[in-house]
Amino acid sequence: MKISPALLQQYHVGTCSPAERAAVEQWLLDTEEEMPLQEWTDVATVAVKEQMWQVIDNTRTVARNRQRKARIRRLVYYPVAACLLMVLGMVFKNSPWLTRSLIIDNRAYTTARTITVGNLEFKIEANSVCKIDIQLTGDAGNIAFCGAVSVVNKAAGSRDIQFNTGLSGCGEMPCNDQVHLHQGQTYMAMTDDDYHLISATKDEIADGLPRSFSTRLIQRFNLAI
Repeated sequence: MKISPALLQQYHVGTCSPAERAAVEQWLLDTEEEMPLQEWTDVATVAVKEQMWQVIDNTRTVARNRQRKARIRRLVYYPVAACLLMVLGMVFKNSPWLTRSLIIDNRAYTTARTITVGNLEFKIEANSVCKIDIQLTGDAGNIAFCGAVSVVNKAAGSRDIQFNTGLSGCGEMPCNDQVHLHQGQTYMAMTDDDYHLISATKDEIADGLPRSFSTRLIQRFNLAI
């Protein structure tokens, strides 16, 4: 739509249509220049040009200030809010007040027990105990154990899992291990009098884990490898 002096006058007095108003306001935002004086052919119109253009300039300034504030919100406030939400999510996710602990005590039994938490399937071997922190989302968090525990990742993607031997009565030297477990992988961890903590995935055992470790894991978890 061509922006003419006549259309600007209609905009000035408020008689233009919604489409014309939108076109004029977009033109005000897109251009910094006034319309050339020679296009104002009517002498009376030229006389009021300066007064009208002052109003138009004020309108343009208000609109641009509004756009500038909106741009500042997008560039500053929104990223800050997103970061705060992410931090709060991490705090809540790892907060001890928003988790509950599940203890599976299998020390008095001679067979293994299996339990599923979220997308992880745990197997607590005989003469073992395991404490699983369950987060607000229902997923397993920190895992403390004594004896032998294995876990299978049933999720569609990978998971980072933290194991530690911090339970009482499980040696004087607590150990921990963090593993990145892919979909379908099985991770095994056991406490040991000599090595304190022995852990590996089934893939690592098949690929040639040192015999002093693999032999103990195979015997403890009754693996057929």
